[in-house]
Amino acid sequence: MNKILTFILMALVFSSCLKERPIPKKDIGDVQIVQINMGETYENQIFYDLESLTIIDIKNKDAWDLAFSCSDTSNHVILNTAKIMGAVHFPNGNILDNPSPSAQTWKYEDPTGAFHKGPIYNWENLSGVYFVNAGMNHLGTQQGYFMVELSMENNQLKVRWRKRNETQVFEKTISKSSNYNFYALSFSSGNLIECEPPKDTWDVVFTVYTHLFDDHDAYAVNGVLLNYHQVEAAQYLGQFNDITFDLAESTSLIRERNIIGYDWKDFSLEQNLFSIVPNKNYIIQTRNGFLHKLRFINFYNEQGIKGFPTFEVVSYL
Repeated sequence: MNKILTFILMALVFSSCLKERPIPKKDIGDVQIVQINMGETYENQIFYDLESLTIIDIKNKDAWDLAFSCSDTSNHVILNTAKIMGAVHFPNGNILDNPSPSAQTWKYEDPTGAFHKGPIYNWENLSGVYFVNAGMNHLGTQQGYFMVELSMENNQLKVRWRKRNETQVFEKTISKSSNYNFYALSFSSGNLIECEPPKDTWDVVFTVYTHLFDDHDAYAVNGVLLNYHQVEAAQYLGQFNDITFDLAESTSLIRERNIIGYDWKDFSLEQNLFSIVPNKNYIIQTRNGFLHKLRFINFYNEQGIKGFPTFEVVSYL
């Protein structure tokens, strides 16, 4: 029997990291219907655990600008893709420079999560500074331009930044924390930000993110991204009921962050309405190795307000 689960309030759930990732074969459970409240202007980022069908955390998408990898094996630096942030590298630049924003060809984070395609990749081996476009907040307000200088000190990221056409230079150090994928910094407040919950507690995030059309045109889209940490998925075109455990188990899964993405819905300019694309389903393997099948059925709530992605999910637990 269908159970309608509408999650509005934040619930905190923590799960331990398993060394092995079993995929047990059990009977199909009930189809669960879940509705997520992202806010009509999409200001909320909803971090979700598919195993418990629980919201793990709700973040303000505008809260941070630059994040530092907490991995022991990488020093990746990324920009907040929820704000359409971009950057340009100036190998001979100075943090006191004031380049023209209109003269730049901005480079953006790759929506698949491929770090080597990002605007600040391999920064440790490059000299100079980055000119950063801080993008727009959820109301469409431009957040300004910043000169940014990066360096490593004692396995910590030292960030120096200055807002374009202002004189004060700020400085902050970001430490690694093995519980997280990334830890972040806000240019406007100077605060360190927990930009996502601990990596072993969630599977997907409902969020605005930057999609690149024709490899260069960047737009904000509303969709679903995978946790960087161990979560894999695949798209299945066909009937939802045809996805058995055996089919799900035999399907090749990938770790592209935007494999679910935004295009499970279409937008009609004539009607000014979103509609769900039929027969587009997703098979997801969570961070603990369990399989789920999922399809979207709506993008509106009962009052007709957009920003409420609603989906059916069956868990093979």
